[in-house]
Amino acid sequence: MLLTLNDFEHAARRHLPRPLFGYIAGAAETGAAEADNRAALDAYRLVPSVLRGVQGRTTTCDLLAETWSAPFGIAPMGIAALMARDGDMTMAQAASRAGIPYVLSGSSLTPMERVIKSNPRPGSKPIYRARLTVSRH
Repeated sequence: MLLTLNDFEHAARRHLPRPLFGYIAGAAETGAAEADNRAALDAYRLVPSVLRGVQGRTTTCDLLAETWSAPFGIAPMGIAALMARDGDMTMAQAASRAGIPYVLSGSSLTPMERVIKSNPRPGSKPIYRARLTVSRH
């Protein structure tokens, strides 16, 4: 049964070839950012309120002039096409069905125009972010 993110990781370890699992599950460089993120998230506790009314509750949120069904989305994963055929398009379509944002990686093997064309969100405009570096030698 898959109940937590750790459950998904254990299932992925059983089903994916070792190099692909390592790429997905591994943290960049020393893993410091992953450790910092884990420590920040571990500082929060979700305390259930048993037998409380839930009418009027919603997980929707507004971000970048759009309303989404949850306050999170699918983060970029470089070279998703190695994990699954049309991996970027599949993740974008899943995000669209769930009503959450999808961020296409700058190292995607799928052109962004193809992802947008295959999965348009009505009334939505894609947001582009670029990082420009300048050589100073």
